[in-house]
Amino acid sequence: MRIQLETALGNCKFENLCTCNTKNSFEETNESIFYLFDEEGGKSQSPSRIVNSGMDFQLIVHNENKKNICFVKTDKCLIVEEKGLKKCDCLVFDDTQFYLVEIKTCKSGKRAERRREVIPQLSATIDLLIDNKIDLKGFKTTALICFKTTFPRIIQASQKSANAIFREKYDIGLAKGNEIFF
Repeated sequence: MRIQLETALGNCKFENLCTCNTKNSFEETNESIFYLFDEEGGKSQSPSRIVNSGMDFQLIVHNENKKNICFVKTDKCLIVEEKGLKKCDCLVFDDTQFYLVEIKTCKSGKRAERRREVIPQLSATIDLLIDNKIDLKGFKTTALICFKTTFPRIIQASQKSANAIFREKYDIGLAKGNEIFF
């Protein structure tokens, strides 16, 4: 899948603005657990990234079998925002599972509003993949809405109606949570 993505979409489009240690949209790891962080707010030029456990993070990725997992920094790295339509923050996948992840931080009581913002971002990313002939068949694919929380939340199906519409349109589940398992 990594080769297919790189062939279709290239690599980092923001090398001049990039604050990453490596100027690469793709990172691979076989760590048994790792953490993902995305800067809050649109002013930051930093894409999502893998961080240490002692740092601030929004998503925990469990990899008990130490499989090779690819993390792709999409927003502010691989994908250029077009026509004001934003894309999801990152992709996380192995040879059987594929996650499109949008990370949001919000104050309590604002989650429903923020969730409505996320669905077009996830949809735009899926449409971009489809337009570039990226084939997700054969993967268990999930579009994940990740809200920062002080305690881990496993993935749960998102709102029933939104999830049903998303599944019907893309054949991809829509979920929310901040902990995934490979």
